[in-house]
Amino acid sequence: MGQATAVLLADGEWHQVEDRSFYVDAYKYVRVASGMERMLAFLRKKIVPTNGATWTENGGEYIVFCPITAIQAVRCSAGEQEKTL
Repeated sequence: MGQATAVLLADGEWHQVEDRSFYVDAYKYVRVASGMERMLAFLRKKIVPTNGATWTENGGEYIVFCPITAIQAVRCSAGEQEKTL
């Protein structure tokens, strides 16, 4: 599989992925109520995260974060093959 080049979201638009920036990782909403200490305490709790994706688009002007369930399809280049380790 090559690198992700675009992501189709529920809005029906293909969102272009810039500079090999697409990746899947833990995803959660964080609300900072009263400073960095509260946010760090929240993040230290043992929370089961859901999966989400992130990428940059529009020449790096925007960073997009979304739950994995928001993605309808991912377009990939036909380039280099993925290696299984």
